[in-house]
Amino acid sequence: MVNWSVAFAKHLAVKGLSQQDALFALRLAGIKATQSSISYWARGATYPREQTRRQIEKWSGGKVRANLPAAEPESGTDVTTERRAVG
Repeated sequence: MVNWSVAFAKHLAVKGLSQQDALFALRLAGIKATQSSISYWARGATYPREQTRRQIEKWSGGKVRANLPAAEPESGTDVTTERRAVG
């Protein structure tokens, strides 16, 4: 199963958007983001809040679904632990 960060990074790549381009595009769509948050989201270091994920789902035309899991569990990670939503 694809996680949210992989879907987000893939969408940026398919659209040919750098993280800087994505920042401008998201802001034009009224989605609050920072350069660092986009970098963190694409790497899976953090996960946007539910409202932001829903906005990004709409912005991406449904390609980055809001209900995707934050990330795949890492080796040795307790799968019941959730990543904290930010941004």
